[in-house]
Formats: sequence, C-alpha cells, structure tokens
Amino acid sequence: MPSYTQHPQAFDPRLPLAPFVQHAALPLGELLTAADLQQAFDQHHVHFGATTAAVFTPAILLWTWLWQCLSRARSGGAAVLRTSVLLAALKLPPWSEDTGTYFRARAKLPAALLRQLARTVGQRVEDAAAADWLWHGRHAYLLDGSSATLADTPANQRAYPQSGAQRPGLGFPLLRFVVLLGLATATAQDLAFGPHKGKDTGEPALARQVLGRLRQGDVVVGDRYFCSYWLVVLLRALGVEVVFRMHQCRHYDFRRGRRLGREDHVVAWQRPRRPTWMTEAEYAAVPEQLVVRELHVRITNPGYRTKSVVLVTTLLEAAAFPKDAVAELYHRRWQAELDLRSLKQTLGMDQLRGTAPALVERELWMHLLAYNLVRKVMAQAALWAREHRRRRPQRHRGVTGEKAWTPRGFSFAGAVEQVMAWWHENTTGPAETQPARYEALLQGVSRKRVGQRPGRVEPRAVKRRPKEYDRLMEPRAQARARLLGQPIAAEAAAGPEAPRPPRRRSGRSGAPTSRSRGAKRRSAGRAAGRNRRAEKHLRG
Repeated sequence: MPSYTQHPQAFDPRLPLAPFVQHAALPLGELLTAADLQQAFDQHHVHFGATTAAVFTPAILLWTWLWQCLSRARSGGAAVLRTSVLLAALKLPPWSEDTGTYFRARAKLPAALLRQLARTVGQRVEDAAAADWLWHGRHAYLLDGSSATLADTPANQRAYPQSGAQRPGLGFPLLRFVVLLGLATATAQDLAFGPHKGKDTGEPALARQVLGRLRQGDVVVGDRYFCSYWLVVLLRALGVEVVFRMHQCRHYDFRRGRRLGREDHVVAWQRPRRPTWMTEAEYAAVPEQLVVRELHVRITNPGYRTKSVVLVTTLLEAAAFPKDAVAELYHRRWQAELDLRSLKQTLGMDQLRGTAPALVERELWMHLLAYNLVRKVMAQAALWAREHRRRRPQRHRGVTGEKAWTPRGFSFAGAVEQVMAWWHENTTGPAETQPARYEALLQGVSRKRVGQRPGRVEPRAVKRRPKEYDRLMEPRAQARARLLGQPIAAEAAAGPEAPRPPRRRSGRSGAPTSRSRGAKRRSAGRAAGRNRRAEKHLRG
C-alpha cells in the first residue's frame, strides 16, 4: 500500500513549479513562489493526501495536471503513467495507475484555487513587463471571445445547451468565454464564461465580468462587437481608455464634430434608450453624452481582405496619440486571435472533457494556469536574452533597426516543447545543476523566434482535405440499434425533432441496391454544406 505521509517532497509546493524556471538568480525566478502556492492551499483548505492509502497530494496532483494540459498525449491514462515515473524518481512505492483515482483527486481541487493561481501568474507577469514592451508607456489589453465544445452529457447539456441549429443527440454542449489578454506579455489576465445562448450570455455581457483587473491609464483594444455605449462608459468610469472598431450599426459623419485631421474628429455620442438588463437607477447614473474620437483608417496592403476600418477611441489628444499610432495599436489586436489559437489548438482547450459543469470550470482554469506559466517562461527568456544574446538586424525591406527581445517574439508552441523536454529533469534533477538547466531551457526558448514576415498574406483556406466519412444524422444509440437490427426505444424515436431513419433505395425486385460512389460523394458534399452553415451560425 503506498504511503507518502513520511515523504516531504510529495507535499513540497515547489514540485509543480519546478518545470517553469523557478530560481532566484534568474529573471522573474521568484514571481510565484512555493510560499504563495502553500498560502493558496491553506486559504482554500486543500490538505488531502495525508492518509496511508492516498496517492495524490496537492503538489503531485497539480504537477500531473499541468503536464496533461501541456502534453500532446492529453488522456488520463498518459497522465497517470507520468505520475508513476515521478514516483519512481522520488523512490516512492508504485501504485495501481488507476485513472479513476486521478480524476477523483482532480475534483478535490477547488475551481476558486485554480482561478486565483491563474490570475495571479498572469497579473504578476504583466506588471513585470519591461518599459519598451508597453504601448506609449501604458499597459494595453486585448479583449476577445471564443467558444469551446464540451463532453456530451446530460449535465453539460442542461448548463451549456448545444446550438439550436443542431438536432438533439447530434451536437455537443457549447460554452462561450471572453478572455482579457496582455498585449505586452500575451498572458491571460482574466476569463469569464457562460452558455452559448440565453439572456446575458453574449460577449459584451461576459466582458463586463473581467473589467476588475484593469487600472487607471490602461488601454483596452477590441473588435466591433464590444463597441457599445455602455461598455465604453463602464471603462471610462474606471479611468481606462478604449480603442474599438466601430459597430456596423452606428453611423458616422466626418463633416461634423471637432476636426483633428483628415477623417479624424471628436464627436459626442448621445445616451441610447435604457436596455432591459439595466435598472432605472443605473440608467440615471449613466452620463447623457460620451465624447469619443472617430478616425477612418484606409488599408492599402495588397491582399488584405479589409480595405478600411473606422475606429473609436477615447484617446482624444491627436498630438500625443497620432492617427497612425492608434491604427497600429488596433492592427495588433490580431494577436488576440493568435493567443486564442495557442489556448485552443496548442493546449487543446477547444474540446473540454469534463462530464459535469463543475469539472468543466476546473478544466478551464487549469488550462489558463498552464498557459500563463508558459508565458512566464517566455517573458523570462526575453529578459535573459537581453543580457546574454545579441540582437539580430532586421533583414526585410522597409524594416529598419534591430529586432528587440520581447515575449511575443518567441513561438508559443516552441516554448511548450522546451518546457516539456526539460520537464522530468527540472523536477527531479540535482539542485546544484538546476541554474544551468534553467539557462539551457531559456536559451532554447529564445532560439524559437517568430519569423519576420511584415505584410504577410495567406489564403483563408486549408489544403489538406478531410476524410469523406458519412455524417452521423441520428443519435448514436439509435444508429447502433439500427445496425444491430434491434427495436428502437420509444423515447429515442418519438418527438417532432427526432430524425427519421434513412430510406434505402430498392430496385425493381424490391432488393436494396448499393449506393454509387458519385451518390455517396454528393451526399457527403451536402452534409459538409450543412456543417458549414451550422458553423457559420455558431460564429454568429
């Protein structure tokens, strides 16, 4: 029977932090210390694993779960095998490698603890950003939203219903989230999530939940979906400036207002009518006018899909914030799309596996914690490279000077690979060689630089074709019963939305005939068209 009660390293909070360059002699080496982690454990009363039959302590569990979030082998079986390797390195007795034990231990970590750790890492990294990483000496934040699919369970369907464009039994629960990202360090500052449909579940409503992280003087950059009178008023009340793309339903006229330049003026927006979600007292507290700056930016880059945009900002001083500078800031808003790609594709957050809403919430915050810890390593690599590596000159036409060392200059996927390559050695290696290992990791991250590709244009299409599999057009249990020739349950076949069984073609003799290859291809094309329309409806 395993026993870890007498092994101090099994409870050492330095264990889950060891793979992420924790050393006082290196930049940001004590940004999140073991004392901070132990204090968070005590605050949320996380003290399991002290019995003789326990396998997972809070430290071992956090170490294993972080590895699972960053690894390409994201299964629970791979995670428990990695735990066995750790126990062998610590000279601890083996265990049964039961995935149920691991998932039950994950349910003991409160979501509030993971949320606190993820937000703490993101905020501390952003606060430690170098001065030349900032925009005009200000912290700029990117506001954007996305969605994720969940495991198809009754509990998830009740909390996060699937799209109305899909039949019952054929879709997956859909979760919408909004994330606030630091422009300088790409760290996730906060996250809000909810169902994909329903009252107060849109991105503007979720965005109001992440404004507490912002401070006076910060700048928030977002697309046209966030350009509303109410959100701008809320941000201005916090002393935060905005740069949004103008909503398509709002009209502009550059012949009016105070002119600052060509297609650049200051105007006053009038307060709209009270929305249904706002009380009369809250509406009375909103100012009747909002002074904003509108500017028209024309895009002349060949191959760009968008030819012009109208921006709205509260940065009214044209001398301090020229039109070109504001336009360049909004152009960098695309970094939010790349950060979401890192979260959803590289870390696999586009498909969450939790079978209940509480487990989904834990999984969300654990992915955010792993993402921020990797971003911390990238910020450390940028600071380390400033002292130990020389700058490379720009080699592209029209780009002068030298390319600075910044966290966004490195590949996120490359940083994850470096952290995972050194994972076991940095966890169990000797303490005397730890600084050298960490410096080798930082040097490896600094080598994986993003290519210098100004004005890059690529078609919005993929070359690799998907396999031409038939689409599942009825619930899986119903399709399985049909294949086995079993009677279909009444509750599965009843109801106006229950799909009808596919009709089989028959020849003159009444015997079913096989479908031709062309008919199958046309059927697959029609199904693909329906999926594209459903995905377009989801993207809204």
